[in-house]
Amino acid sequence: MQFQPFQHRNLNQSIQEALISYILSTGLKEGDRLPSQSEIVRQMNVSRTSLRESIAQLEARGILKQVQGSGTYLCSNPDEYKTNVEMETSITEMILGMGKKPGTLEVHLEWRPLLEEFSGVYGEIQDCICLERTRTADEELFAVSIAFLAPGLIDSPDEIKIHKHSESLFDFLDEYCGVSPVYFENEIEIVFPDANIAKKLHITPSDPIFKLRRYQYSAENKLLVVSSDFFNLKKLSFKVNRYRLVDPIGKKYIQEEKN
Repeated sequence: MQFQPFQHRNLNQSIQEALISYILSTGLKEGDRLPSQSEIVRQMNVSRTSLRESIAQLEARGILKQVQGSGTYLCSNPDEYKTNVEMETSITEMILGMGKKPGTLEVHLEWRPLLEEFSGVYGEIQDCICLERTRTADEELFAVSIAFLAPGLIDSPDEIKIHKHSESLFDFLDEYCGVSPVYFENEIEIVFPDANIAKKLHITPSDPIFKLRRYQYSAENKLLVVSSDFFNLKKLSFKVNRYRLVDPIGKKYIQEEKN
């Protein structure tokens, strides 16, 4: 099997996905060696620097191991999973997918400094138009969404007119700004809410919540929106697809590294 060139969405993520796809489709086992970096670079049509960065990240995750003078090896243990959570939908679509009616309890539209976790994503610009909404599902508190729009999409918070409480931010970007998110980078974690989020969701700061940090890109790989969404775990339901990367541990990799 060969590696296939791809459209550059987020290049680093695309390279990692292509490597994992190759591993799964070719049936490589722990200790097996991948093709040379020169061959991968040629087939993917990417730079050696980009490939090395992607391999380094897979190495940090325990999936690959680089051995100087020998090559790149598969080294995940049998309990290593790749988890794919389908989150390329809006909160409105999530709620509809659960068979419930989406709504919005409150909306705040204003200029705000970027959250510290997003510092630098728009270069030196720190103050952006922020859309904060408390979302409901069948009139029950479901999530708090805090989104920061990329500079230049609109000139003023007054330009955003959410006429329908169930209207998706995706729809607004498409209909009003003429851009559509087509690629998403999601970072998921379970956290404890600060006092503000806990108050909005009617929970206590000791109640764990589901946090989705999201980066939304256009087809031209332009960052459109960054957001942090906080979900009430008692109301959230989603499906996780996962699959094993490799067969049980072998000894080939250990032997190769010693040679």
